[in-house]
Formats: sequence, structure tokens, C-alpha cells
Amino acid sequence: GTVLKDLLDCNMLPRVHLHEIFRQARESDIIVNAHKVNRGEMPSLRGNKKDFFFMQKNRPTDVIDTVLSLVEERLPKNMGFDPADIQVITPSRKQETGVTRLNPLLQAVLNPPHETKREKAFGGVIFREGDRVMQIRNNYDMVWKKEPAEQGQGIFNGDIGVIRRISFSDQTLTVDFDDRICQYEFDMLDQLEHAYAITVHKAQGCEFPAVIFVASLRQSRLLNRNLFYTAITRARSLLVIVGNAETVHTMVTNQRRQKRYGGLCHRLKGFANPASEV
Repeated sequence: GTVLKDLLDCNMLPRVHLHEIFRQARESDIIVNAHKVNRGEMPSLRGNKKDFFFMQKNRPTDVIDTVLSLVEERLPKNMGFDPADIQVITPSRKQETGVTRLNPLLQAVLNPPHETKREKAFGGVIFREGDRVMQIRNNYDMVWKKEPAEQGQGIFNGDIGVIRRISFSDQTLTVDFDDRICQYEFDMLDQLEHAYAITVHKAQGCEFPAVIFVASLRQSRLLNRNLFYTAITRARSLLVIVGNAETVHTMVTNQRRQKRYGGLCHRLKGFANPASEV
């Protein structure tokens, strides 16, 4: 649900609105443009930027070619980013420039087949040693180990890791989630998917050194200001938007979002004034 939004909408708790951008933050075009978008203003898409770039591409094929070039060569060569630190984010899964289309293409350039890398086919997907993957549902029972002797339970929806080992003798696939090592039996691989490209929804709560945001959809209910703001603020040091200005304008001006009805505000008011519940 939208717990924090519901709490604010109730007007029952103290609230502080932060609106001033301090000097250090003013030096970041990512932060400056994020504030513009939050106010319903178009971000600055032209001119020389330090950490915020826009690349106008209209055709989906041109968008895809540009994304692949940025990840494989241009950002590593020209700006010094390790491909492992670059995350592609897109609004959708199924569109021409969605996750389903982009992930196999990114895998092919970032982690192609090699005689030293074992791979396992599952559900029409090839998992390969060295692949970036994401856990796609909560698994509270998954045991993880961390050096030197730490151990715990729980890998959760949205956790991103790297496949370190595939063992056909053990029928297991080993994933490293930020030094938390987990073993998946082969029949558990439906809990994983490639994460070279992920949706904005899946990226919530995450931060990456460099982000490439695909903004090429013409018409979609997904395109709104909240989604765009979320995408921008996933980038720590660099954001590159690949797409068209029309899509950017659509996102900035569209404040509609999917409504959730959790009843939290009504319940809180009931606790504060029990007589109103009668």
C-alpha cells in the first residue's frame, strides 16, 4: 500500500516540507532536475551537464541500440563506469523497449556465452555464471551465508545479485547478493530473473552509481510524474535519459497514479475518535 502517503493525508501527524536545495545539492543536475519534476516543471534537457544527460531517440530500435552502446562502451570508456555499476531502468516489461526485450540483448553484450561459463536453461531463459539477477518474490526461508561466519534467513523481492556458480552435480545455482551467498536448487529458478534492465517499480528503494532511463513510450498509463521522479532519483552519480522529449513532457504533466484503498486513514481517525466508529 501507500502507508506514508496515507499517514500524511490524515493530517494527524506533524509534517515538515523540505523545499530548499543546499549548495552541495545545487551542484548536481540530477537533484536540481528531480526538484523541477516534483514541481511539475520540465527538466533541463539541453546544454552541458555534469551528471544529467538526455539523448533524443524516437524509434525503438534506435533507443535499444543507444542503450547497448552506452552500457557496453561509451559510459565505461568515456566516463569510467564499470558496466556492473550501470543500471538500465524502463517503465514497462512488455513494450518494445521493456524489460523482457532488453534483458536478453544486454546479457548478450555484457555476459556472452563462454567456454568457461556454465549456464542453465529454465523457462525459456538462459542463466549464466556472471549474470546479474533479481529475486522476484519474498522468500523468508532462504538461508544465506556471509563471511567470515555470519548466517541469516530471507531474500526479498527486488534484491539484486550475481550468479557466481552453477553446479550440475549438486543441481544448484549460487547467487551473491552483496556478499550474502545463497544457493538455489534448479526447481527454484522461477524466483529469479535477469536484472540488466529492471522496471522503475522494481527499482524503488534502490540506488545505483549510473542509471540509463528509457523514456520512449508514446502512450501508456504508466507514464506519470511519480514514476519519472522515482527513475531520476535512482541515480547517484550519473543519469542518462534515452528517448524522446514528448514522453518526458507526458510524464511531467501527468499526475495520475494508480489509487490504493487501504483504509489506514479511516482506521487512524477511528482510534483517535472512537465515537466516530459507532
